[in-house]
Amino acid sequence: MTWAGALDLGGRTDLARLSGVLAGASALVAGNTGAAHLAAAVGTPVVSLFAPVVPPVRWRPHRVPHVLLGDQDAPCRGSRARECPVPGHPCLSRVAPEEVVAALNRLVAAASAPAPAAPHVLVPAGQPAMHSKEGSP
Repeated sequence: MTWAGALDLGGRTDLARLSGVLAGASALVAGNTGAAHLAAAVGTPVVSLFAPVVPPVRWRPHRVPHVLLGDQDAPCRGSRARECPVPGHPCLSRVAPEEVVAALNRLVAAASAPAPAAPHVLVPAGQPAMHSKEGSP
């Protein structure tokens, strides 16, 4: 099963080129690796095949839309293992390609959906408008 527009650049880019590619990508599918975190750093949504050896609350992609795939309650949970301590790698072996494609489609569709309109605030004449961000005029 493939996804239209997918490109496998595994092992064929240096860090600078990879960050540029990721910045222009609609989304990334990767394991819980540096590439997933680099994608998040440049604002690209991530589908992560995430083994629960580390807690997702601390190690998931941050500040971008993302989907974590894998059994987060598998026996390897919290083990911090570098190699799977459980025969058959059950936390990720049950992730079907169709699940990956469906997660990717959801992220890309959400990213391409029109943003909701900003709420209109009526300010009485002669009153300064208030802004929610510090340092904004």
